[in-house]
Amino acid sequence: MGKNHYYISMKSYCNLIDESLQKSAIWIEKAKADMETVEKMLKAEAYDWSTFLCQQSVEKLLKGIFILEKQKFPPHIHGLKQLAKLLDKIPPENIFINIELIDKFYIPSRYPEERLSEQQWEQYFTNTFATDLFKKTKEVFLWYSKEYNFKI
Repeated sequence: MGKNHYYISMKSYCNLIDESLQKSAIWIEKAKADMETVEKMLKAEAYDWSTFLCQQSVEKLLKGIFILEKQKFPPHIHGLKQLAKLLDKIPPENIFINIELIDKFYIPSRYPEERLSEQQWEQYFTNTFATDLFKKTKEVFLWYSKEYNFKI
């Protein structure tokens, strides 16, 4: 019985790994799709939505990596800093600074009652700022893709 029990456990473990890889790939592909949509939003001058989608893409990327590492679904949180700290590989300071900046655009672009002041709106939701945030988002993707050996 001992050998069969071990065999069943190993088989279950392998199935868990395969399932986690599939789920992780889905999250990472969704993150990539959000990045493509950011480019479209920038062209459409929808800068509030482009910044929001930068946040969403990094959130999905980090959750996909969490699934890959831990073989379970990540906690139901949206904070990029919190998600990044749950992973085994901690990014260097410059990437973490990008994550902190991107993290700010989950709420303001999405909920009217949390809107920024007119001055803040004019500062953040411009072509220059949104394009720079997209560049920083790509840097985050590039670092994680190198660390976890996947294609972006």
